[in-house]
Amino acid sequence: MRNEIVRLKDSIVRVLDEVDDKYLVIDCRTKTMCHLVNKNVIDTGTIIGEEDLLNELKVSVKQFDELDNVEKKLVLDRYGTISSILPVISNNEERNNLINDCAVRYNLTTATIRRRLIDYLIFQNVCVLLPNVRKKKKVLTKDEKNFRWALNKYYYKPMKLSLKETYRRLLKNKYSKEDGSLVKNFPSFRKFNYYYYKTVKKENLIISRQGKSKFMRNHRALLGGGIRDFCPAIGYGMLDSTLCDIYLVNEKKEVVGRPILTACIDGYSSMCLGYSVGYSGGVKSLRSLIKNVNTDKRLWCLKFNFEIEEGMWECSELPHKLITDKGRDYTSETFSQLTDLGIEIVNLQPYRPDLKGAVEKFFDVIQSMYKKFLFGRGVILEDYQERGAPDYRKQASITLDEFEQILLMCIVYYNTNIVINLPYELVDKVKPYSSCVWNYCKDLYKDNLIRVDDDLLDKTLLPRTNGKFRRNGLIVNRNRYKNLDFKDRYLNGGDCVVAYDPSNVSKVWLYENGNYYEFDLIDEFFKDMSLDEVNEIKNKKKELEKAASDEELVSQVEIDKRLSEFINSLDLDKNE
Repeated sequence: MRNEIVRLKDSIVRVLDEVDDKYLVIDCRTKTMCHLVNKNVIDTGTIIGEEDLLNELKVSVKQFDELDNVEKKLVLDRYGTISSILPVISNNEERNNLINDCAVRYNLTTATIRRRLIDYLIFQNVCVLLPNVRKKKKVLTKDEKNFRWALNKYYYKPMKLSLKETYRRLLKNKYSKEDGSLVKNFPSFRKFNYYYYKTVKKENLIISRQGKSKFMRNHRALLGGGIRDFCPAIGYGMLDSTLCDIYLVNEKKEVVGRPILTACIDGYSSMCLGYSVGYSGGVKSLRSLIKNVNTDKRLWCLKFNFEIEEGMWECSELPHKLITDKGRDYTSETFSQLTDLGIEIVNLQPYRPDLKGAVEKFFDVIQSMYKKFLFGRGVILEDYQERGAPDYRKQASITLDEFEQILLMCIVYYNTNIVINLPYELVDKVKPYSSCVWNYCKDLYKDNLIRVDDDLLDKTLLPRTNGKFRRNGLIVNRNRYKNLDFKDRYLNGGDCVVAYDPSNVSKVWLYENGNYYEFDLIDEFFKDMSLDEVNEIKNKKKELEKAASDEELVSQVEIDKRLSEFINSLDLDKNE
């Protein structure tokens, strides 16, 4: 029965030892010192477990492994003050003598020694000796409350007042009389300054005065692993755009503007998976980028009379994850349709441009490469828009096609010759170049890349809208379309989702259950026109018809009047 917990009629006791024909027990409810009881009394009770005891007493006791080093040392020290008493707990005289000796030895009261001994005997766990730490809430003085008020109102603000100015405003608001003079015993600036340095937290200071965005970019603690925390292998494409530092011209040598470069960079290998360059950004550039990522790069380069060797740019699949910031273009419905292909779109948390540092580095390298060769040809330097700086638009002489050829050369050089931050697991396996890392990992992580048919990708990237089946066809964007395989749908009617090409209304595609069904335009007049051109013609027709209907109404009133007069004249003639 030793150490068994027994529930009796009015109490719960723990059996500590057996002495002759009696048991030495301690009452767990009253927490009185241990005493002897007859065995037959204990035999009438019910044995319960340790968890039942804790529930009955409504206490929680930690396990020793859950304690930190400081707490472990504390409970063991406290256990040391009662450990010498445990062997003689059944002997009242010796136990009392040792309690007195321990109180003197450890400079404690006998009540403290007894309380620790009883607690340990009840729970048989040294962790019960852990004290309940209660932190006393510090009471601020009147001056300290005023200091805190002034700092929160004036100093921790974007206006960035100095401590001296904050102190002056404190005196004006809290320590001035009605006539403007200061009260006696107002706090000194030294005291105010001391309170500030004692309570200031660097993070709160920077965020309140400079903003959270600047804190996250320039001041936060860099304790993570960076990009490779969430890019552990290839197949994690990072998307971003930048305005190129160059002015371009058209074929007539007229300045058009600065091109926008959009790129997809693999976060693990830093490989450029694809790019898009043009004068317009937004969803259009993203569509062009995704198509380029899915294109065979050797064939693509041949279009620009630029031949590359095998292995220099072996990227013709889509990454299984696309990492973006929360820009408007990346949150558009058209871009999100890529998830239909099994691609996951990951939106970065705010204020963390460092998490897509690979694409930012790519832009820096590419622009620094072409700028030194195109100096004086429209390249924008650091003195742009400064007083006395040249007008770089007048220097522009490169067309968009020529600039794209230059970009291609720079991208291939970036992939094959720029040294990257080589992952540790690839040391002694590959050279520290993007193409080498990519080619080595391509077979290892082949499922991280998704090969998509060009036609399916084109349709996936088309914008979608609601269409309606009617007797006269499938109505999409006020145009009628037909497909003879859907005769019953025309009669039954109903709404549906349709993909359409804004640049050509000749066809649309019904999207159902992951499949695309082609529909042809019924009104042949609009064939190969853009949606804007069709809408313009239809709006003009509507305006002309409205104007004609107004004239028709005037004519109708006039003819009604003439007919009425003529018929009335006939009636008069007959009466005569």
